[in-house]
Amino acid sequence: MNKIPQPHTTRTAVGSRVRAAFTLIELLVVIAIIAILAAMLLPALSKAKIKAQGIKCVNHLKQLQLAWFLYSGDFGDAIVPTGGTAVITHNANDPLAYPPSPTATKANWVLGSATDADYDLIRHGLLFPYTKSIEIYKCPGDQTKNIRSMSMNAWMNPLNNEGLLNTATYVVFRKQADIRRPTETWVTIDEKESTINDGWFVVVPENTNVWKDIPASYHAHGGGLSFADGHAITKKWTDKYLLDPAVTSNSRAEGPDLPWLAERTTVPR
Repeated sequence: MNKIPQPHTTRTAVGSRVRAAFTLIELLVVIAIIAILAAMLLPALSKAKIKAQGIKCVNHLKQLQLAWFLYSGDFGDAIVPTGGTAVITHNANDPLAYPPSPTATKANWVLGSATDADYDLIRHGLLFPYTKSIEIYKCPGDQTKNIRSMSMNAWMNPLNNEGLLNTATYVVFRKQADIRRPTETWVTIDEKESTINDGWFVVVPENTNVWKDIPASYHAHGGGLSFADGHAITKKWTDKYLLDPAVTSNSRAEGPDLPWLAERTTVPR
């Protein structure tokens, strides 16, 4: 009868048998299997991470939206002011912006630029007393050093239209009651790291061929935005100019993305 091959063994000083160490080939096989498993699992883990960041981003936007409502409740239905570069201040203690009040000429929902390093520019904004959270001003997918990634619709009670908003043709929203379609009017948006600066996001409805500011696309080509009725979504963007990391403000627009956003920015008079 043929004998079954036995694994190579060695004998210890007391006579017990032990299995020999792995051979180099066996180790290489194990390493190869681990590498294959990692290659299979990492894309799934990456997708799961992106999805989790998108969910958290939407939650941040919803919290900002709630604060936006609470502000109006305290100020006779007035919408919290927004401001562009004409009213920007990089000094969190600027007398024209702090202590914040609805009559201060530079006081708006958030102060300064997203690229500033002073978090007091967020804390001293008009909306912060209703949020009490620095974290919700930034999307978790934004890995830059910017202190925030969120911007607000420039048509929401602007302090100065800066020659960019055609107020003779389109509605500027000063009070909640001015918003005719709250389910289809966006308020806050996750803005691209290369264009975000002041606190507002400009869309020019009559020109849907040029992005003045550009939405972020941190979530597998998607970005977050909230609406005046309180809901928030992750919008999947397709515009190649929007998705190009090198593109900055005043970029060409292509496809349905900018018309879609413009339709939900304001309404004709």
